[in-house]
Amino acid sequence: MANAPDGVNRRTGLTPVVSALTFFALVLGGGGSASAHPEWSPIRVNRYAKVVLESDARVRLVYTILYGEGPALAARKSVDLDANGRVDEREKLLLGKRAATAVEAGLRVSLDGAPVVLGAPAIEVGLVGAAVAPEPYSVDLSYAITLAARGPRHELVLDDHVEVPSEGDTEISIEETPELVLVGDFHGRRPSPEVALEKQKLFTFRGPRFSVLEDRSVTLRLAAAPALRGRVAPLLVAALVALVLSIGIGGAALRWRARRRA
Repeated sequence: MANAPDGVNRRTGLTPVVSALTFFALVLGGGGSASAHPEWSPIRVNRYAKVVLESDARVRLVYTILYGEGPALAARKSVDLDANGRVDEREKLLLGKRAATAVEAGLRVSLDGAPVVLGAPAIEVGLVGAAVAPEPYSVDLSYAITLAARGPRHELVLDDHVEVPSEGDTEISIEETPELVLVGDFHGRRPSPEVALEKQKLFTFRGPRFSVLEDRSVTLRLAAAPALRGRVAPLLVAALVALVLSIGIGGAALRWRARRRA
């Protein structure tokens, strides 16, 4: 990569341009959240949380950690259990499990005022080469959050305290679907009731917190899309009409055949 420490591109056998393109291809194709944030830092570890409003019954949280070249070297060394200078599949899985443990300990999530215990995530580790070298890598952790059956509206809060080495930027993004939409969101303290909420959909925090008192929590207010509920009845009527027509046409055909035989 263009900003890589000396010797990195010689180890991989790639030119700086090809190496950079390889990493961006990995990020863009590696997971649900990665496609929204191709940015990285060669000396930092950046974190990205993408909230996908999958349906009126479920939200998917994809949490991605991007290790730049510097911190990636130390992390790769720490899992090279057989000291052969390469990260095998077992050691790659260890990188993913360590990331999952950090997220479980540091990501605070609540739904409608109650804490959410994140279940076991789907883990995907994307390596740019398996060498124990200053080469970046990413970890995607995908969690399913079930929405409580308390009505069509919900409030979801994310407060990211995940500890990573060489902490860099943190980003939270929201993706709507036809079934579940974002009514409004805000960062930090709850605004007064008369303040109209915006649909920001992207919150970016540069660098680590200035102090433990800094509030980086993000609150999302969600609602089932009324348009979806309104389309159910017309679709059902159309299906019934089609069924009646098919039965009528089939019956007429049978009567016509019966008359011909007679």
